Amino acid sequence: MSQNADLIHVKELQLPHGLVAPDVWGKPKEQPATISLTVSLQGDGFSTAADKDQLDQSTIHYGELSKRLRSLNHAGQDVESFAEQAHKCVHAMAGKAEGKFIVRLAALRVTLPKASMYGEGCVCTRVVEYDDGGEVTRRMGEFGLNEVKIMTLVGVNAYERQAEQPLLIGVHVTRWVQQSEGVMEWPKMEEMAGLEGKVAEIVKPTSFETLETLADHTARLLQEEFLATRFPQGCILRLTISKPRPIPFADAPAVEVMRNSHENLRGGVNGESAPTISVRDLSVVKPYA
Repeated sequence: MSQNADLIHVKELQLPHGLVAPDVWGKPKEQPATISLTVSLQGDGFSTAADKDQLDQSTIHYGELSKRLRSLNHAGQDVESFAEQAHKCVHAMAGKAEGKFIVRLAALRVTLPKASMYGEGCVCTRVVEYDDGGEVTRRMGEFGLNEVKIMTLVGVNAYERQAEQPLLIGVHVTRWVQQSEGVMEWPKMEEMAGLEGKVAEIVKPTSFETLETLADHTARLLQEEFLATRFPQGCILRLTISKPRPIPFADAPAVEVMRNSHENLRGGVNGESAPTISVRDLSVVKPYA
């Protein structure tokens, strides 16, 4: 079976207008946004266009695609409505002569650099997969935060226990939905806006020695205290914690955890008999030397 894949990318396209999304105080506001779009082609991809060295029905003109995407944007438009229109645009361009549909997957990423208080912006991603006839087979939504900087006490060495140090935290929440499951309502941007504040609320007061414990603790509380109400059917949480100060000749050591509450059925666990003590309840005193 062939493992070939042909993809077309439009990266960091500037929109003529901003998009409405929660600002750093949680208020809906038009703000700058860039978009990146990846289109993966069906079957043999753009092989005939490559053979002839000219555009044909096997590919999508990235210049025309960029123009159409920009034309979809208007003042006062929110992220959700733009993403929906962008995918409709891709679907229309993927339909070729004689009913041929050439796109296998379309992934749209919207970056909002001013929507994060502590980090490098937030990211909203929408992915749609299609069958050979252009019918949707699967959808994905993701909300992400990049390099959220939080000061906290962390480390195993005695000198690290004397002062807080910066951590860079990345959080990505994902949900895949098969078309057979029906339509899943992805939480609005307003509902996800509190994620960054929740991360800070969890991480700041901690004083763990290891990033491993901190990552596990943070992921669990995010699931229990934030994501469970927004994704009652479960989601995938990917959490990365980087520690840029301790190793002089490396950007940072880091740990990453992924927690899938959608597939984890927690079989055999009796919630009523489970221990109620939390890591946040522990107070550990060690003789740091």
